[in-house]
Amino acid sequence: MTLGKYIIPLLISTSVSANEAPQTPYGWVEHGSILPNNIMLEMKLDTGAKSSSIDADNIDYHRKNDEKWVKFDVNIKNNDTGKITSTSYDLPVKRKVEISGAGGEDHRPVVLLDICINGKILKNEEFTLANRSKKKYPVLIGRSTLEHMGALVDPSKMFLSKNTCDNVKK
Repeated sequence: MTLGKYIIPLLISTSVSANEAPQTPYGWVEHGSILPNNIMLEMKLDTGAKSSSIDADNIDYHRKNDEKWVKFDVNIKNNDTGKITSTSYDLPVKRKVEISGAGGEDHRPVVLLDICINGKILKNEEFTLANRSKKKYPVLIGRSTLEHMGALVDPSKMFLSKNTCDNVKK
């Protein structure tokens, strides 16, 4: 007597509890936007990274009302036209983090940004500011944000989400 036919249904039935919401499938790269400007860009969904990160230029720290703030620019290149759209931000620094990787250690500020992906707005997501200019994707979405999205990432696919952020109220 083989047990194989009994094991698979048991594993499937116990993989999602009754209290968990179903997860939305995403590819490892998806279209999304940073609000409030709603500029569409490609975002890399990376289950290997805990934090989300955005390509930031001209990072300048200053104080406002006795708090640390940071001014920075986000430059997004339209892959179809080659046109670069630059948006400036001035946001409070939530904290600083130390990132360790193959290139060594880096200390980065963390800011809160609102993003839209698959037609859903995610408010106050934590993003580290980094020089990602040599990276193909200006935004990396890490596990913390993926969890808020209810994302199930398929590493063999790209652009699984069909909803855009065109008509999203900011």
